[in-house]
Amino acid sequence: MATKVEKLSISITTAQAEAIRQAVEAGAYASTSDAVRDALRLWEDRRRERAAAIETVRRLWQEGLASGVAEERRSADQIKAAGRARLAKVRGA
Repeated sequence: MATKVEKLSISITTAQAEAIRQAVEAGAYASTSDAVRDALRLWEDRRRERAAAIETVRRLWQEGLASGVAEERRSADQIKAAGRARLAKVRGA
């Protein structure tokens, strides 16, 4: 099944155009369109990954809020000391 293609006119910097031309001339891509489509696929992938990461942080934030107040409250210094002790134990193992 053929993918429908739409033609767009875009503006890019001279350096970007040269990088695309060099990639095509080196044989990395069959055409400038192929190079731009690949760049767009990577951009789309990055946006999806970022959205997933943001959703994970939001979910974890809500889980933290839902878990309530800790029974034993510790100061930042106590938390750092406990973390350092755990790290020392792992490194010593």
